Formats: sequence, C-alpha cells, structure tokens
Amino acid sequence: MLGQSSLGRVAIIGAGSAGIAAARQFQEVGLAYTIFEKTDHVGGTFHYTAATEPDLNATTRLPKPHQPNRDDADRVAMSSAIYTNLHTNLTPELMQFRGRPFPADSPRFMHHDAVRHYLHESARDWGVLPHVRFHTAVVGLERIPPSSRSNAHPSHASDDAEGRPTVTQWRVTTRSVVSDDGRLGPERMLETFDYVLVANGHYEAPFVPPIPGLLTRFCGRVVHSHDYRDPRPFEGQRVVVVGGGSSGIDITRELLPHVRHLTMSLRRPEQLGDLGESTSQFHDAKWSRRGEISHIDDGGRICFKSVPARPPSGTVADAVADAVADADDEVAGMAGSTTTHDEAPAWVCEEADTIILATGYRYRFPFLGADTLPLSVVRPDGSATCHLYHHVFYRADITLAFVGLCVKVDAFPIAEVQATWIARVWGATCALPASQPTWRPARAVDLATMQQALDAAEAAWDAEMDQEDGTRAKLFLSGPRQYAYWRAVGAEMGWPEIADGREALRAGLLELRRAALGY
Repeated sequence: MLGQSSLGRVAIIGAGSAGIAAARQFQEVGLAYTIFEKTDHVGGTFHYTAATEPDLNATTRLPKPHQPNRDDADRVAMSSAIYTNLHTNLTPELMQFRGRPFPADSPRFMHHDAVRHYLHESARDWGVLPHVRFHTAVVGLERIPPSSRSNAHPSHASDDAEGRPTVTQWRVTTRSVVSDDGRLGPERMLETFDYVLVANGHYEAPFVPPIPGLLTRFCGRVVHSHDYRDPRPFEGQRVVVVGGGSSGIDITRELLPHVRHLTMSLRRPEQLGDLGESTSQFHDAKWSRRGEISHIDDGGRICFKSVPARPPSGTVADAVADAVADADDEVAGMAGSTTTHDEAPAWVCEEADTIILATGYRYRFPFLGADTLPLSVVRPDGSATCHLYHHVFYRADITLAFVGLCVKVDAFPIAEVQATWIARVWGATCALPASQPTWRPARAVDLATMQQALDAAEAAWDAEMDQEDGTRAKLFLSGPRQYAYWRAVGAEMGWPEIADGREALRAGLLELRRAALGY
C-alpha cells in the first residue's frame, strides 16, 4: 500500500510509541512516510539510558518551547527520563495496542525493559523499521505557501482564484547526530513533505519551578527526576524531593532506606500518594513532609511555606493511609509571605545536600520557531499546547498534527486512536465534521473563519468533557475523562467502542498495584 504515493508523503518526528502507532495506521491507508529519530533505536522514553543531563545550576540555560537544547544549540538531549527500577503503573491490558497483546506471562506491572522490547518487536513486525531514519534530528520545520499541483490530495487541497488546486507543503530540515552525547553534524538536509506528524514526546524538557535562589544560592546539587537513576549517589545525604506525583513517590520510596533524612515538599501535603507498607519501618525522625518551597535564603537553606512538618503518626505508611495517589506532578508558582505579627512564621528553613525536582515537564518543539506558524501550538511557558483541535489537528492547517500530548491516560491506546483519526483524514477515508467546512488550509483569508468554526466545536466539546477551555487541565485526562475523550475522537471516525471491562479495570488499578507491588 505504501506504493500509492499519490496520497502524499508524511514526515513523522519521533520513533517512540506514538510514532510507531502512527506509522502502522499510515500503512493501513497507503500513506508513504519517513520517521526521523535522533537516537539509534525505537521506543522513545522506554529505552533506558544510564547517561544523564548535567545537574541544574546558575549557568543552566532553560530553553523556551521553541528553543533548542538547554545547554548547546549544536547538541540534542539523548538521555531518557526513566530510572533503573521503574515499573509501569498500568497493566498490560491497559497499555497494549489494539490486536497486539503483551506476552501472556507478563507481570501485572512490568519493568520498563519489557515495554521497550514490546515496542521494538511491534515496529519490526509491522514493517516500520525500514522507514526509520536513525541518528537524524529534526531542527527546522517550515510551512511552504500553497503552490499549484495537479495531484493535490482532497483532504487538504483547495482552489486558487482561477480554480487550480493548491496545497500546503512542509520543508523539514534535519542534521545528523554524530556522537553518543547528541552532538550534531554541520550539514543540514532539506526535504519536502505533504504532511507532518509530531510525535516527539513530552518527557525531555524538565519543568524547573521559579523558586528564588534555587540555582544561585543553594549550595548542594539540584537534579530533576528526568536525571534520577538510582539511590546510590544520595547515600547518607539529606535530600528534599519536590513533588508528590508518581515520580516523586517512586523516588521517595527508593531513597528512604539510603538517605540520612528525606523531606517531601508538596503543594498539598495532605494529598500524598501511597508509599506502601515497605516504608512503614521509617519513623518520622527520618522523614518529613512540608509545603512548597518559598525561597532559598542567603545562607543556602531551603525555606518552606509553613505547614505541619511531620505526619500525625509515627510512620510514613500511617501518614498516607487515606491520601490521594493521583496527585499532580507539577509545582505551582511560589508566593510571598502574608503573615501578620499574630501568625506563625511564614516559612520553616532547613539545610539539605540535594534537591530532586519531581516537578513534571513542559511541552517543547524546538524545530518550530516562534514565528513559523500563524498560530502558536504551545504557550510561551510550555505549560500547555494550544490551537490544536482535540489536541491533534493544527487548527490553521490540518496537514500538521500531533500525537501523544495528553497525560494521565492509557498512553499507547490513546495515541493509537489519535493516529487512526489522522491517517483516515489524511488518507481521505474519513471526513471531518460537516459543520467545519473551512478545514481546508487554502488562503489566509479563510483563517479567521476556520478559527471561529473550530473554537465553536472545541467549546462544545469542552462542555461535554466538563473541562474549562484554555486551562492546562484539559491535557490531564485522568479518570473517566480520558474515556470521554476516547469516545469523542472515536465518534469522528467510527472507531470501535471501548472494550468491555476496560474502564472497570482502570478504576481498580490502585488496588491491583497495591496487591501486586505493595504500594
């Protein structure tokens, strides 16, 4: 089917789970594609690397969403975001692609290497690997104005003033990765594609909260969870873990037997996920729980917003018995003191050797310059994407699409649903809603009309999903919201109904994990 080149050529950026899922669907409809992958492997985040990025310090340049790597424009980050002993927090049934189960003897919660193997085998068996261009980083993406072309594909063609077909195309600029640490070769290669699918993931650009003095006055190490691998470097230290989401809890559990003292800094200290029975041996003398970090003082001490410093009982396990495990990984902006003379101190200060930021990630598309597109696809701070219909199609030009942006979801299946939708639209086997006739990215004069139609469609969808339009929470589809999203996207293309029992399995996931792993 790949020989039907009249359907157009697709550039896929990234050979992780989303890129692999998209490639499979493009093959189904006959779209030719090339996957650009900067590493030497498929699997994205699930390919573990022992190497990490440098610690954060006063000289670290934190790039904006459209800027290249944080330290060097001639280098791309090559390290993964997973630690040595990471296990999935989803069962195989919730992770697998449609029609491709994990091996029958897979444990309930798999080690990351089993997932890497699954992705590699899937790419191999589906014939994806020959289409991957390894060691190749996309460094530029430019929208080429519509030009005359006789074989314009109906899903994105329009007519010019004289009735001739016009299409948008994309110029993709790549550079070869010439070293294990991501150094880029000097030569740039330019190629033209009809469509671009962005599947570069969102676990590469760490979010560093704007804590005054964090990188300038703190004298110890500042490490993001992206670069945490195992407890050994922190043996006997005083460690502060910032964030109470999945990564923060996992890292805390691993560190407790090894550190001198551990403090968790949380936005909502009362909502701490379950650390498990294996931590019950650690008394409050070794572990404490505090609020957000207000600032680092002139002496290098960490100053926390004043909250109860320790759990009400003597063990970690007792402290989290009734807590919420689905905490937000992100840390809110820091506020100043509002205390009066009659109130308790605004903050409590303590010393530490290392701060580990389990604070989540920002969206970043360094190949998209800030002025490349008429409508930006990401907020200036990288906290959320925007101008994407159902988090997938670029509103100003549907020949650009994104897969895998949502979080707190069954990532592989959701990416597969999104990729199927894209493939059917680009392959002309699925029509977009009749209420949005201006999907076609023809002339600039249509942009306002298109934006108005898509805004209306998105607002209606937001109401159905019970989400507030424009908030970062739209990308967080935990709980039943992800299945409402699944159904909304599936309705656009006639995707089969969600399998029986899936939602119930998801709802009982925490109990399953507690029974299988003890936390």
